[in-house]
Amino acid sequence: MESLVLCNQSALIKGRSILDNFKYVQRSAVMLRKRKIPKLLLKLDISKAFDTVSWTFVLEVLAAWGFGQRWRGWISQLLSTASTRVLLNGSPGQPIEHRRGLRQGDPLSPMLFVLAMDLLNRLCVKAGDDGLLQPSGVSAIKHHCSLYADDVILFATPTRSEARVIDRILELFGDASGLRTNVTKCSITPIFGCEDDLDEFRSMMACPILQFPITYLGAPLSTRCLPKSQFRPLVEKVAARLPKWQGPLMNKSGRLTLVKSTLSTMPIYLTMSDKLPPWVIKQLDSIRRNFLWTGQDKAVRGKNVVAWPTVCRPTAYGGLGVIDLKLTGIALRTRWLWLQKTDASRSWSALQIQVEPEVRALFQASVTTRTMRGVAAQR
Repeated sequence: MESLVLCNQSALIKGRSILDNFKYVQRSAVMLRKRKIPKLLLKLDISKAFDTVSWTFVLEVLAAWGFGQRWRGWISQLLSTASTRVLLNGSPGQPIEHRRGLRQGDPLSPMLFVLAMDLLNRLCVKAGDDGLLQPSGVSAIKHHCSLYADDVILFATPTRSEARVIDRILELFGDASGLRTNVTKCSITPIFGCEDDLDEFRSMMACPILQFPITYLGAPLSTRCLPKSQFRPLVEKVAARLPKWQGPLMNKSGRLTLVKSTLSTMPIYLTMSDKLPPWVIKQLDSIRRNFLWTGQDKAVRGKNVVAWPTVCRPTAYGGLGVIDLKLTGIALRTRWLWLQKTDASRSWSALQIQVEPEVRALFQASVTTRTMRGVAAQR
């Protein structure tokens, strides 16, 4: 799959991550704003994606990629034998034969869908090569769009001609594949200096206008520092996972297991993409600490028998093995510098990756060795 699908589609591709798309969109938007290049960020929604894919389109895509007749016959049989029954008072009704769509739960369906969505990606590439879509103006931004399954982001210049081209691309792709864009659930976000031309572009696309920060792939996306309001849902979500009345009845071993397996893992996704503010880590530590010792979200005087830094030590060093969110975030964000150094095929590899000094220092210490004469060399 990685040899068939372009690098700006990361869903279900070995070696690629959902955060590759987030990092590409985030750093591209930041760079466009810093360079003062007028651009719009279009967030597109594909209506009922799995249920509307054309079978003919899927088979033609497979044929175009050189899949043999026998394989395509197997896929055709797999698709055409799907049916649905409606339960009425516990009794299944007559089977309803399908004419389009992919099987839910079939391990092949996601891969077929990714191959189908890749055609939208290639339409944008073709439009860019033919001069129908203007280049970004930044050599490091190589792609007009970013796709993760059916989550699509397009970078567009706020002109009427480009709006017509994008509208035509979506129309052609919808006619061929059956995957239509739900315009009412799409959005337009100006990156820099697009206010004067925004109304004209919106009249062509009929999308609502949203300002940064917005949510993309489950994480807050902005070209500036995120406000507190963007992190409060994370704190509230972790607090909501606490058992309401069972907590005090659980023994400490059970509470420790819940803290390590659930409460400590929920912030991992966000801390990989961006640094969590100190006040967020402090509140998350308070929730985990209070639940570990009391089974509640409130502190009880005299119950915290061990200092929290000691609790966060590995068990081999006398701790309980609860992860330290600050140190874990530093270690996880080091992967961006490592992947940028070792894997040039990533869509964001040519962009400037902004990390805090602690992350860069850890990376330098990890890849730098010194010879016997004191000469530093990087691996």
